[in-house]
Parts: sequence; C-alpha cells; structure tokens
Amino acid sequence: STVSCTKKDDCTKEAFCTGKNSYCPLPRPVEDNLPCAGGSKTCQKGQCSGSVCQSLGMLPCVPETQDDATDCRPHCHTPHIPCTPVNYSFPDGVECILGDLYGYCGGGACLLSGGGAAPTWIVGVAIFVVFYCIFVA
Repeated sequence: STVSCTKKDDCTKEAFCTGKNSYCPLPRPVEDNLPCAGGSKTCQKGQCSGSVCQSLGMLPCVPETQDDATDCRPHCHTPHIPCTPVNYSFPDGVECILGDLYGYCGGGACLLSGGGAAPTWIVGVAIFVVFYCIFVA
C-alpha cells in the first residue's frame, strides 16, 4: 500500500511513500517546456523557471520603459520584433515595479499592496499631524 506524501504541482508529479523508509521520496519532474504559472512560464528540471518566450520562438527581454499595464506580462523579442509583452500574465502575487514602488501582480496589472493605496506622502503627513496634536497641543 502506498500513501501520497508530496502533492503534484505545475512542474512535479505526485510522490508516494510505501512505509518502508522514514522519508518521502523527491517528486519527479514533469517534462521540460510544459507551461506553468498560468502559461506565463515553462517547467525546467522540475522548477517553474523557464521563459514562455522560447516556446513562442522568441527570446526573453526587459523593456526599456515601465508600463503598469504590461509589467505583469512576460516580454519577448526576436531580431525582427522589438521587446514586446506577450499575451500571458504572471500569476497574482508576483512582485512587480509600479513607478518607484514595488507592487504585486493582480489580474494582469501591477498594483500596490492592498490595492490602490494612498501616496506615501499623504500617509507621512497624517502621521505627523497625529503626533503634533498629541505632543504639542
């Protein structure tokens, strides 16, 4: 009788224990180049770390300018096609850059933590006013 001891994920198969050993065997990787992370990456040696660009016959690239609408999409290029976003989105929760701040991908767009948060200078002014009222007034 065998028992599942490691669940499968995008890039690994489920692992089973027989009870004869005190440890769970490592899960086996799926074939390389299978899509993972919602199709935005590919499996490489059991890790979701490959670029989807190769499966499209392109190479990965980094855009010269930031665009909040496309920062959560892989960018690819060829010698004849400039660096452009492809039609896949990174999964929600992947870190991205929004202006000078770090955010997280959500629904294909780069968002600040907690959704459209107020600019940081407003938060700073609010904290100053509270402390001013408490300690000076």
